[in-house]
Amino acid sequence: MIELPSLHPHQEELRDKTRAALAKHGRVILTAPPGMGKTRTAKWILGASANREPKANQSGRSLFAVHRRGLVDNASNSFAEDPPLSHRVIMSGVKPGYGNRIQVASIDTLLSWFLEHGEAGAEYATNITFDLIVFDETHSHLAKLAKFLELHDKMRADLGLHP
Repeated sequence: MIELPSLHPHQEELRDKTRAALAKHGRVILTAPPGMGKTRTAKWILGASANREPKANQSGRSLFAVHRRGLVDNASNSFAEDPPLSHRVIMSGVKPGYGNRIQVASIDTLLSWFLEHGEAGAEYATNITFDLIVFDETHSHLAKLAKFLELHDKMRADLGLHP
């Protein structure tokens, strides 16, 4: 069982609103000002997801994605702070650990490792999918995010997993 970080009341409210919106809509974009604690709140949500037993139509994996390599290190360091959130990093030069329930990666790594580009266009090239995906700074890589999600969702549907 993963110990979840304590949250300030404003972060608890952010978490609760995010969880309610996810339950209702399936996808949400959370916005909050700098210093609000979005990464800590995401750490709580990712940890809570990893604490649940996956259903038959779920992969049991979660992803925290960012738009630059340096931010992968920042997120990983934040997740390692007390209480630590068990995770692995998907990045060149780092041995992948896909068996871990929580992964951290950059969008460019996801596009190059998980998508295959051929004459017919791009397709998702692995059976590794995620039930929960948290993209940090979505505005900075919206087109890449949309491409990844389009092909990721198609693979999940092909595998019979919950969208």
